[in-house]
Amino acid sequence: MPNLGRILVVDDEPNLRLVIQTMLERAGYEVVSVGDPQEALKIALEEDFDGMISDLVMPGMSGIELLGRLKRERSSLPIVMITAHGTIESAVNALKLGAFDFITKPFGQNDLLASIQKAIRTRIRSESEPTSRSQGSHHSLINDEQRAWIAKVSKTPSHVLILGESGTGKEWIAEEIHQKSPRADKPFMKVNCAAIPKDLIDAEIFGTLEKPGRLEIAMGGTLLLDEVSELPFEVQSKLLQWLRTESPKARLIFAAHWANQAALMDAVKAGKFREDLFYEINVMNLRLSSLREIPDQIPGLVQGIIQELAVRFGKKVTSVDDRVMGRFQSYEWPGNLRQLENVLERMVLLSEGQVIAWDDLPEELKKGDEATGGATTSFKEAVRVQTQSIERVLILKALDESGGNVTRSAEKLGLSRKGLQLKMKELGIRRDLHHS
Repeated sequence: MPNLGRILVVDDEPNLRLVIQTMLERAGYEVVSVGDPQEALKIALEEDFDGMISDLVMPGMSGIELLGRLKRERSSLPIVMITAHGTIESAVNALKLGAFDFITKPFGQNDLLASIQKAIRTRIRSESEPTSRSQGSHHSLINDEQRAWIAKVSKTPSHVLILGESGTGKEWIAEEIHQKSPRADKPFMKVNCAAIPKDLIDAEIFGTLEKPGRLEIAMGGTLLLDEVSELPFEVQSKLLQWLRTESPKARLIFAAHWANQAALMDAVKAGKFREDLFYEINVMNLRLSSLREIPDQIPGLVQGIIQELAVRFGKKVTSVDDRVMGRFQSYEWPGNLRQLENVLERMVLLSEGQVIAWDDLPEELKKGDEATGGATTSFKEAVRVQTQSIERVLILKALDESGGNVTRSAEKLGLSRKGLQLKMKELGIRRDLHHS
């Protein structure tokens, strides 16, 4: 039987601990089980686990205390709490502290396995993406106008739709809206619709007779439905019904990796997303730019991130040289801000001097660079990079404003349709476009 993952089980009741261990091992998991929460803390900090299951009420150290310690020191470890006190209050406390999920005693094998499956799948998905921003970081891809919009929208009860590519900070924006809202002292719940198996997503959002869903737990607060485009059609229908009857009780923020509303409407036309649900959630919307659309902001972002990393790691790095910055501004950044921070963290950690040079750049960023001989970027090359950056911004803006229509975009830019197509090919701009 394949090993599905390594799980730490913590419960002071030997019989229940044995039952849980047996369930998990029969399903294909490797299990380490302990009865003492202090011992569990030591093991969890010293060894690697894919998930953890912990009782809520234990002598010496409660499950809540254990959860709090581990979330500070092993934040990526998904923890499922078990409780005989299955109240909304205890669930909210555990989830606010960072618990991935909770199940109530008595529970069935399916409930336990479904919960740990979701936990591990979510962790694998998050670790497959570029590293997220460090806690406390204030870097973002939003401008002053968008920041003012967030402050204004936060004070309203309206639902919000956030569009943007992976790594542009959609989750961070959602948290900002919640923290600036009158609901800030109430729960902020998150559901990644793409990370949860389709047959479990309904129960995750709406709950079951035995267990409340995230919507119920988030009452009075905010629920983020990330990757809402991945919701099964039948769950979309149920969500639409809820929005039309229950919306005042919780604020919903929807996030999707659609590049813009034109792409979203393409999904509607293709039958992948309900048109009536789109209009229901599209009350207030914000589109986050990708890094390649705002190359002029990259130097400021790089400088701010380097300063934070230098302090965190005790390094002397203060800047990057001109050639590296030129490459940063011409690179596509498919992972956007997450990828930029990941690259800079690696470079700062390995750097021995004050200025990060070309040789410090990861190989994947060196590929495709047109500068030759390893020399510092020439004036001509710098002008070329800046010119292409400006062209890219103007073209993408025109395409967004015209809903992807090439002819209308060309008219806005004063180009022929053929000329725009050639320029897009030169700049590597690829989109689902309309030509009439």
